[in-house]
Amino acid sequence: MCSPGVASSVRPLCGPLCAGGVARMPIARSSGRRGNALSLRMGDDGTDVFSTLKESLKRSSIFLIGMDGSGKEALALGLAKKLEYKFLDTNAILGQLLDSEVSAETFAKVGEEEFMAAERAVLDEVQAYLDSVISTGSCAPLQAENWAKFRTGLVAYVKVTAGSLDATGLQAPLASEAAAVLDVDATSRLGLILAQRKGRYEEADVVFDPAAYPTEEERVKGLAQAFLDLILENPPPKPKLAEAHVQALSRIFEVPEPGEEELLADQMPATSDQVPREQIQSLNKMLKDSLDDESEK
Repeated sequence: MCSPGVASSVRPLCGPLCAGGVARMPIARSSGRRGNALSLRMGDDGTDVFSTLKESLKRSSIFLIGMDGSGKEALALGLAKKLEYKFLDTNAILGQLLDSEVSAETFAKVGEEEFMAAERAVLDEVQAYLDSVISTGSCAPLQAENWAKFRTGLVAYVKVTAGSLDATGLQAPLASEAAAVLDVDATSRLGLILAQRKGRYEEADVVFDPAAYPTEEERVKGLAQAFLDLILENPPPKPKLAEAHVQALSRIFEVPEPGEEELLADQMPATSDQVPREQIQSLNKMLKDSLDDESEK
């Protein structure tokens, strides 16, 4: 159960199989009542929510998804500080890799195919890190193969309305979405893009509404609480898991991982053969430099 004031939806962690493109159980809406397990594990003032969450995560990473301009980066950074985790922003890393800030102009210049390939390469690298809170780009969840990477940790969709989006990042439609957004004003265009992406975004473990909280500090605490509720309210997964999500869940729930023969080869994290080797090497160096900078602060 969600504690009072937590504006989020959580889904059972696993259906018959936990894999991109494989049926998952529907979202379970929070009831607003405090569960007994939660009452036992944190104080009434919520001061212990971050340490309890960190202990429960057992080093698993957290991914935030949703539209650019939704405040994912600030939430991810705030939560990373509270958990004493690394903070990684895939848009910032992708911008360095492409030598241009992520925007509609960059997307048009680079081209959709190359942009999406570079984004997959970035996710190939960052998904390998433990103890991280990772803010991802708006297009990343639209590629089915990226969900295997997200499932190496836990995932929250930062859900906002089109009118509340900041004018940052990539807010342009993909080629497959373009026909639905012709000849409309900017806000209507974003609303149509959001409507088309809603199904993908809501595959996340947690659907989080930051508008329910008046301050950034409360939003960060609310997000932490939503993840803690997710962990406390879901029993250990018993079915065979068909993707890398098993690694994160096995750490959290302390259950044995299935043998390799139980993992479906087509559900494992995608490779980035389409991306030039020098780009991967450049990305590795940027990630290392970024983490070195964080450790010196």
